[in-house]
Amino acid sequence: GYYYWMTASEYLQYFNTLFYERKSNGTYIDELLGKVGLSEKRHISIGQFSRGMKQRLGIAKALINHPKIVFLDEPTLGLDPRGQKEIQQLIGDINRNEGITVFITSHLLKDIEVLCNKVCIIKDAEVIEQDSIAELQKKYRGPDTVLLKTNNTQGAFSLLQRQKQQYQVYVNDEIITVSFDPGLTDQQINQEKHQIVSGLLTAGIDIKEFTQKALSMEDIFFEATETTREVKK
Repeated sequence: GYYYWMTASEYLQYFNTLFYERKSNGTYIDELLGKVGLSEKRHISIGQFSRGMKQRLGIAKALINHPKIVFLDEPTLGLDPRGQKEIQQLIGDINRNEGITVFITSHLLKDIEVLCNKVCIIKDAEVIEQDSIAELQKKYRGPDTVLLKTNNTQGAFSLLQRQKQQYQVYVNDEIITVSFDPGLTDQQINQEKHQIVSGLLTAGIDIKEFTQKALSMEDIFFEATETTREVKK
């Protein structure tokens, strides 16, 4: 909670005195406010703050006692895209520049994807997964898939359907999804990709985008929780 009648500086000074008997000389308070981008708002009452500014002030409060570990609960909840990005940047800086370990609990899986180098998935009060995102992507990796955009979506789709293929092809709006058959080796998949690209270019179809699809944290979360459910059954 926040004491809306206090200014940002008074708020941090108050919490500083809860940890330290002597009142701060204000230097560290100013440093914290600068760190979270609130230097110019130090003398403004919290009641006038936007949600994003309150989030920033809350992070400054969490750092007031020089912690080695910080727990943040859904730090970007309710913020607009710009506010989310700014808070994500701030949290990343705290970890990289200050050497502080940051634990984030969140249902906003994009935050986890952007910020975290290790992930723990909890279901029914049990830890069901704990690893780096890269390792979890390997573990739950489905068929290798590429996303394709061209200057002739329908022509490219028809061409890929006619080719000798070891893949399934789908189209949605302007994006063509190519999902390679399970069991193919990396070399075979690379050969298929080469044939797709060369076939399209030979047919005079320009490739605007050719992207390997990676599992998102949302994909991993649903796969992990569904797998756990099946095991328990």
